[in-house]
Amino acid sequence: MLSEELFNEIVRCAVMAPSGHNTQPWLFSKKKNTIVISPDFRRALPVADPQNRELYISLGCAAETAMIALRNHGFEPELKVCSTSGITTLEIDLAKAETKADSDLYTWISARQTARGTFAKDLPARHVSEQLRDAIASSNVRIYFIQGKEAFELLSPYLAEANRVQTAGNAYRNELIQWMRFSRSEAIHKSDGLYTASSGLPTIGRTFGGWLIKQIITTANEEKRQLKLLKTTPLFAIIATNGDDHEQWVQTGLALQRIALTATKLGIAHAYLNTPCQVETVRKKLASTKLLQDSTPQVIIRLGYAKPMPRAFRRSAKEVMINLTE
Repeated sequence: MLSEELFNEIVRCAVMAPSGHNTQPWLFSKKKNTIVISPDFRRALPVADPQNRELYISLGCAAETAMIALRNHGFEPELKVCSTSGITTLEIDLAKAETKADSDLYTWISARQTARGTFAKDLPARHVSEQLRDAIASSNVRIYFIQGKEAFELLSPYLAEANRVQTAGNAYRNELIQWMRFSRSEAIHKSDGLYTASSGLPTIGRTFGGWLIKQIITTANEEKRQLKLLKTTPLFAIIATNGDDHEQWVQTGLALQRIALTATKLGIAHAYLNTPCQVETVRKKLASTKLLQDSTPQVIIRLGYAKPMPRAFRRSAKEVMINLTE
């Protein structure tokens, strides 16, 4: 049987995984020797993520983190993706391993963070791309690296088009404001969301902060900001899959977390520029490009060197654990 102590420790590690807007859309439960990760749709992003695609990617990230931690504790976990009535849950079955697995990535779980600041111009060495590619365990997931002029020419038209769609009304701004944490006290109290200090923004109150975001997040300003990120990021990685369903999204999350932890280990900062993947019509256009060869883009990662920023907060293990009726 999986002890309560070990279950708490595994969940404590798993909640360190990344998620869209740091919504942490997961619930953890256990039954005998199985850990179950379920989606928490109360924390969905219906505007930025209308298909719950990024939500399931986040569950995959959490599952990979849990399995890395389990291997460190001497288990050989096996993941099953289970779907019932259109809802997918992840079940991690435990078995004792004959030998303790290498805990190389385990030591970087707490150190990993999304670097929302600006990156230095220095291009990561070639071996970085090779090690990030090798970190992917699934044959269903592909990774494409692009840089410089090639990255700008490929991504800029899709970035601009997706941005125009997202910022056309107030829905995207309102959803973003809902998940922003404008002060340290609010970030600590909620233990989720986008802490402004993590992006290098000043600490301000929610009332003024919400008003300010509505003034700042305009179509023109967002396009300018994102194109600047595109120009100043030395290396991009696009994660793509052969298919496009819940299981492929989970597979993306498994790969993404291994890439993120490997990057952290190598001293490489990572962040996301996912707007072209968040608008379905634009994502399909990106999939049809020569680079992606009709594979489906899921995540666009910025890679480079950046100074550490204040960390976003996470809820405790107890806050995301539920009981299952066996």
